[in-house]
Amino acid sequence: MNTEERTNVTAVTEIREENTAEEPVKKKKKLSTGGIIGIIAGAVAAVAVIALALIFTFRVDGNHARAIALDAAGGGEVIQATYENEGLWNEYEFVIQSGDMWYNIEVGGFGQITGMESGRHGQLYVD
Repeated sequence: MNTEERTNVTAVTEIREENTAEEPVKKKKKLSTGGIIGIIAGAVAAVAVIALALIFTFRVDGNHARAIALDAAGGGEVIQATYENEGLWNEYEFVIQSGDMWYNIEVGGFGQITGMESGRHGQLYVD
C-alpha cells in the first residue's frame, strides 16, 4: 500500500468510528398516576358520548314504531298502544285489528319487532 492509500483507509476508518459512536440514551418520561387516570377517564367519557349519540340517532319514536307495527300486520287499525320507557330504551306494544284478525306486536326502541302474536276474531285478544 502506498501512502495515499493508507491515508484513504485511515480516513474511512475514522468516519466509520464516528458513525458508530453511541448516542446518549434518551430517558422516557413516565406518566404519573394522575395522568394515567386522566387518560382512562377521557377514553371512558368519549365512549359514553359516542354511545349516547348512537342511541339518540338510531332509536325510533312512537309514530315510527306504530308504522312498523302496522306494516308487520299488513295494515289495519291500532286499537291499543302501550309505551314503556326503561331509561334510554323505549319499547312499544300495539294491538292491531285487521279484518277478522288481531295482532299483538312489540317493537323495540330501535325499530326491530321483538314479539308478535295473532289470532282470529273469534279468539279474542286478552291483555
